[in-house]
Amino acid sequence: MRIEDLISTYSYAGDIISAITCFVLLVLIRQALFFTTENDFRQVSKAIRIVMIGALANIAFALVITYMPESTAFVFLTRDVYHSCLLWALFLFAIYMTKLVGFPPNKFNTLRDVMGLIVNIGIFADILSPVTKIGFYESDGLWYDSTYVKPFTVTYIICMLFIAFMLLGYRRRLIKQLRITFIIVELIVAVVMIAENAVDSNTYTTSTFLIPIIAILILVHSKPFDLVTGSMDKSALASFIQHTGKRGREVDYVILEIRLDDLREMPEGLGRLLYSTWQTYFKDAMLFNYDKGMYVMTIRRRGASDAAKARLYSLVQEELPIYYRDYMLDYKILALHDVDFVKNLDQLKDIMTYALGKMDYNTSRIATEDEIERYSKMEYIVEQLQDIAEKGNLDDPRVRVYCQPVKNMHTGAFDTAEALMRIEIPKYGMLYPDVFIRIAEQKKLIHSLSQIIVHKTCKAMKRILADGYKIDRMSINFSLDELREPNFCNIILDIIHKNNIPESKIAIELTEGQSDSDYEIVHDRISVLKKYGIKFYLDDFGTGYSNFERVMKLGMDVVKIDRSMLIYSLGDQRAWYIMKHFAGVFKELGYDILFEGVESEELEDLCIDCDADYLQGYKFSKPMPVEDLWKYLER
Repeated sequence: MRIEDLISTYSYAGDIISAITCFVLLVLIRQALFFTTENDFRQVSKAIRIVMIGALANIAFALVITYMPESTAFVFLTRDVYHSCLLWALFLFAIYMTKLVGFPPNKFNTLRDVMGLIVNIGIFADILSPVTKIGFYESDGLWYDSTYVKPFTVTYIICMLFIAFMLLGYRRRLIKQLRITFIIVELIVAVVMIAENAVDSNTYTTSTFLIPIIAILILVHSKPFDLVTGSMDKSALASFIQHTGKRGREVDYVILEIRLDDLREMPEGLGRLLYSTWQTYFKDAMLFNYDKGMYVMTIRRRGASDAAKARLYSLVQEELPIYYRDYMLDYKILALHDVDFVKNLDQLKDIMTYALGKMDYNTSRIATEDEIERYSKMEYIVEQLQDIAEKGNLDDPRVRVYCQPVKNMHTGAFDTAEALMRIEIPKYGMLYPDVFIRIAEQKKLIHSLSQIIVHKTCKAMKRILADGYKIDRMSINFSLDELREPNFCNIILDIIHKNNIPESKIAIELTEGQSDSDYEIVHDRISVLKKYGIKFYLDDFGTGYSNFERVMKLGMDVVKIDRSMLIYSLGDQRAWYIMKHFAGVFKELGYDILFEGVESEELEDLCIDCDADYLQGYKFSKPMPVEDLWKYLER
């Protein structure tokens, strides 16, 4: 074909509109999604830039053909850049769809590499078209561009088939609305491409690569602003925190909790006042709607920390409370300064719950340095506990076993002991259970710690027995929730067997909870382990939710009378009578009685009067590293 025939059916409008659309999308991303850190989203943003370069390259191709037809090298260069950009954008879209449908992670890298190789081969073959005479080339002053059998078209078809396979082959893994929308979009795109090739035009080719990307932005990554308050949603807040955390930017937070009660949303007037306040009061402020009636304002700190804190104080104590009082709505306003340790939304949620829970309505304040320090410590502990759980190392040196010997009142010997957990971490040193146990339970990390304690206790027991010392058993604390784990029995028995000690050398102490749910399951776990000779202690009887029915139902072997009950009985005859009665009933029912918290001879005498079987407390020994237990044992 002649030079003029190459662009006879081409219009600049298609590529100009595509390039402008790409530019506008990038501006929108910068304004609303610039802090998004997900790798998938970065791929989408990259694809938009590549399509924009492709559109500009195609415009350049048309200009070179029109005004510099003798520049053959520039003709091929602009066409090659155009095709390469479109194929790479299509590759990024195909890989994105692979992740979106939940393609198995262990196979993803291989599939990505294979698709990347195919696309690169297609691009290389397209560049070699002038030599191979397949695709777009020039010969004897005439230009040739085969309609279908050319590297660009073949590679395009392969990528489209791959995308179709992902959409249909893994359709159950993709939300129905997303799947149907993407299928419709791809069908429209395919029809346009076929029509374009049929008339030897590429006016709208670029737009067919851009339309699916726009669909992704709208369906998956859209984080629209609330038109009244100017706030974005919770997912945008999560992305913002991750973005600023990774870049080490200092951010202050203002949390506004408004009790809306029956109101479905914030009053429009108040919302607009809120918008005008955060928009004008701080240059780098952003507002997020965390939940109904809960707003989080983020303020990127610039300049001295004291100046930032002063601006926060003025906003929290003087400016915002006026608005909420005018609208007769209950409120809490909390400012968080110097919380740079917050790296994700869960951490911010925790500190919001922690700090707001201590506030009364219609008050405003800045969290104190002590509060921030306590919470910072808690978050550091959570990170350490999560790291311990993720690594799954049963010999993790951060988990330490301490123990407290227990005196057998029938023999006078210390022939049992209680294993106690300690955590030793770099920043805060040794931590006691009252600091980390509740955190571990709330974060569902306690079971990992318990497995480590069982393993280390078994190792210590093995050494003690090998050295010829006499010890009947060591007890380890668990909660009833842990026994609800489906594989609890197998896990405990497996650890004991791997350490090659008798099962009867390990006992389990249970602390009751309020709920009666799943008691049958817990009872079954206890029954299974008792068949192996493992004894069960009921810990802290006399506190919380302890009662005879639960003791009888769970089938315990030893009942531990809590220290608080013992101390109360010391100065109250009636309390002593009740405690003695409890102990007597348990004895008659065949349970052993262990009193804990024995700190003096007077308390020991009380326990002896109650016919105690075992005594435990500071009178005999404080908790010690398990390696030192031998000092209390007989050979």
